[in-house]
Amino acid sequence: MKDEKDFDKPLNKWIYEPRDVDTLQYNNNSQSFKKSKKTVWSKVKYIKSIPKNYRCSSKHHVYRMIDKSAWIVQCNKCGFSRQVFPGKFQLTKQGRLINLSTGQYV
Repeated sequence: MKDEKDFDKPLNKWIYEPRDVDTLQYNNNSQSFKKSKKTVWSKVKYIKSIPKNYRCSSKHHVYRMIDKSAWIVQCNKCGFSRQVFPGKFQLTKQGRLINLSTGQYV
């Protein structure tokens, strides 16, 4: 939804809308099912929601060590966790992961 003006339904209000539902009808004579569409009314409420990032992009994580024995780190901002190995990655004091073979932040 780019703009409220482009959206033609009322916001924050319960409305009834028709909706098509697939149904199966059994025929005793031929012992088979027939698929058909049925229109039902459903109660719907449209709300305005603000887009939110649920996960940081890959180079913006700030990690902390949550399990030293299994080498599992977790991002402080979004909660993403991964397993790192000491010969391949290095965790800096700022919480950034560095790939030791390429020298780039992960």
